[in-house]
Amino acid sequence: MRSAQPKEGHTGWEFEAWARAHVQSTLSPAVLASGDGSVVAANQQAQSLLDGGDLPAIVRALVIDTRLADKIQSMRTNLPAHDGEGGARRFDLTLIPAPAGLVLIVARDSTLEANMLNALAASRQLFRDVALCSTDFAFETDVSTYFTYVSPAGLLGFSAEELHGSRPRNIFDDAKVTSLFSSKTPVCEQEVWTNGKSGGDACVVVTAKPMHDSQGAWCGTRGVVHDITSLRCHERDIAKVRAREELAQAVVTAMRSQVEPRRMLLAACDALCAATEADFASISVEGTKHCVTIGTDAGSSHRMTADSNYHGAKNGSIVLARNDAKGSFNEAERSLLAGIVPHLAVAIALVRLLTHLGPEKPAEIVT
Repeated sequence: MRSAQPKEGHTGWEFEAWARAHVQSTLSPAVLASGDGSVVAANQQAQSLLDGGDLPAIVRALVIDTRLADKIQSMRTNLPAHDGEGGARRFDLTLIPAPAGLVLIVARDSTLEANMLNALAASRQLFRDVALCSTDFAFETDVSTYFTYVSPAGLLGFSAEELHGSRPRNIFDDAKVTSLFSSKTPVCEQEVWTNGKSGGDACVVVTAKPMHDSQGAWCGTRGVVHDITSLRCHERDIAKVRAREELAQAVVTAMRSQVEPRRMLLAACDALCAATEADFASISVEGTKHCVTIGTDAGSSHRMTADSNYHGAKNGSIVLARNDAKGSFNEAERSLLAGIVPHLAVAIALVRLLTHLGPEKPAEIVT
């Protein structure tokens, strides 16, 4: 309901009557105050602005300033909470000087708006703090698959500055990996291998969720990436150690099942060939005629050799070979041989002891 406008040439009494009517008819908090800040009239909505029926000191000061300046003023003020209220209140005030030393105050209670903005700011700050403290990499891509948000710590050696505004395909070579950053379907803890900035292997777990606009169209993807490279490398190292121990146990078991020195070494050769897919294996005992072999090294261009030592002295040598079709021996196979050599050294020492105790026997060749 709008009140009638005051007529030109009105008296102070007529304006005051109009102002009182306007205060009571408006839906916003409204107060008619005298020049010293005393309340002349106020509507029900203004009770949240008043303090015990009077204007707060800061508002009274604004009223006096408006009278002295004799011009309309607009400003925002925060007032202490009333008893029983949870927090401070915020008002947007418009102060209008009027005849007879009066000031009309029209207010808008923006407390809810301020609380929502503060809550939003706190929520965003909380997210920033969590993202900063988390070891996971959080990201967001838009409809054009550009990174629009990345965690401050970056990912796999790439800094946040390098990632933000870039496309995943310009960072990572693997198409399977880059597709996860712009997935149009939910991704739940998918593990993939890729390369870090240094070029080394890296294993990550990706969880992502597609975003949709108000029309339901896909508009980007959000998610987190967990780097588990160290975990997988640790598991791989443990697997290597376990495989080496199993090979050592197999060789030792094979040798223990034999009594004759030559057959003991043949059992070791057989176990080594099985473990490394070698086409040829040879074990020679230093200072004796014992040299057992399995297979042939004809056409085998890839070789792996090792010397066994017992009490600081060489007591034997081991040779493994295989053809081009199987390729060269890898680091894991070399590590396996290095792990079994100490066990072979003990077996070779036993063979030497048995050789010195018993009659000399010729070397045996098995093909």
